[in-house]
Amino acid sequence: MVGKRPTVYDVAERAGVSIATVSHSFRKPNRIRAETRELVLTAARELGYVPSGSARSLAGGSTGALGLHLFHLLLPQRGAASGESGEELLTALVESAAAGAAPEWFPEANTVDHDPKVFPLYVDEIQRGFVIECRDHGRPVVLSQGGTEQSEVASTAGRVDGLAIFPGPTPADQLLDVLGSNPVVLFSSAPDPRTAQVNSDNRGGMRSIVEHLATVHGVRSLGWVGETSGQFDFSERFSAFEEAVSAKPALSRRIIDQHSFDADPTLPGVERAARERNLPDVLVCGSDQSALVALETLQAAGIRVPEDVLVTGFDDVLAAQLCHPQLTTVRQQFELMGRVAAHLLMAEPAPKLTITLGVSLMPRGSCGC
Repeated sequence: MVGKRPTVYDVAERAGVSIATVSHSFRKPNRIRAETRELVLTAARELGYVPSGSARSLAGGSTGALGLHLFHLLLPQRGAASGESGEELLTALVESAAAGAAPEWFPEANTVDHDPKVFPLYVDEIQRGFVIECRDHGRPVVLSQGGTEQSEVASTAGRVDGLAIFPGPTPADQLLDVLGSNPVVLFSSAPDPRTAQVNSDNRGGMRSIVEHLATVHGVRSLGWVGETSGQFDFSERFSAFEEAVSAKPALSRRIIDQHSFDADPTLPGVERAARERNLPDVLVCGSDQSALVALETLQAAGIRVPEDVLVTGFDDVLAAQLCHPQLTTVRQQFELMGRVAAHLLMAEPAPKLTITLGVSLMPRGSCGC
């Protein structure tokens, strides 16, 4: 039996502040002095309180729903189907229907969304598994997205009985500080004894790429394309790449491009190396998204893949199988990751452990297979 959750009144009493101050500490932290907010967060943490976005959860102590939260930086841009122009389009569509207009095709709403480099990505495949597992157990799902503020994640946590969170810019320590006692699962995150994580074997996958390239294709020089630090997945993959290459004395490595797509969707380092014809035997990319951009960049420069240079990725999103040549990559078990996360959130008590799922090398045309 789930006990009744602590309320905003309990936190206010413990911290010695008003209920408005408690509310602002979570939802409008810029209005509260740092020391006052820390006092409120400490009281909330001690009580196991999370702010509720639902009167139902306040009354019953449980919603039955599980939540899935992703950050803005992981969401693909939808072009004309989003933002102000998207709102205008949808308003016009409703008005046309109300006026009895004939069905109309809207080309501006059907361009970017059909690009496999934009959808589906790993976020979408994990979400599918999460929703399937919840459906099979009769549990409703709350999907939410937001920026970098802890309060946005805490608001979602207040509406659900358990929350799975995609990686984002806010450190796990800061997130867990405001999430109270609700079960939490973090995707692609460093192990933390306070909660559960569902990860992929990044290190094993990267070792298999280097081994394949060296033994099957005889490469000697390897160039890294992708971020080298920051998010857990990228730092693990880069570290494993360095270790795998260093373990083979005949191999050499260098960083070609560690540009972040958060700042710019291009790869200036790859562009420069292609222009100067100063490329290694293979570009080892930290993700399929980096590899797909690298392929386009090389082809635009008149460099052939795999005849002139090999390219590999990591993830095996749908676009990796549809590009030309098909992308050699490492397949993650995305749907299973989502199902495992939901399963952990439904367990009583929710286990606090790290589950690392295996990966599989997918040799294809971009490495010469």
